[in-house]
Amino acid sequence: MHRCLRSELTSVIIAIAVSGGVDSMALAYLCRKLQEEQPSRFHFKAFVVNHMARENSTEEAKSVALSLRSLGGFSQPSRARHQDLMFEQGFQR
Repeated sequence: MHRCLRSELTSVIIAIAVSGGVDSMALAYLCRKLQEEQPSRFHFKAFVVNHMARENSTEEAKSVALSLRSLGGFSQPSRARHQDLMFEQGFQR
């Protein structure tokens, strides 16, 4: 992210995974603020992650998607299962 902020790129699309925990919701909020400050430069795509760790995790994921929509700046959040994320499949930088 730091490189993107200092880069000469004209537009950057960044994907974030949001599970609904405090850290990922804070990340979504900060990304939204950055997008407000530089709307033509930063575009964020949110993926709602359902860890399937609790019985009601599907309902929690729906609630997270609603929260992201109410925050604004995110298009329809996509759903992703924890095991489908790239880093879980050995994604290399």
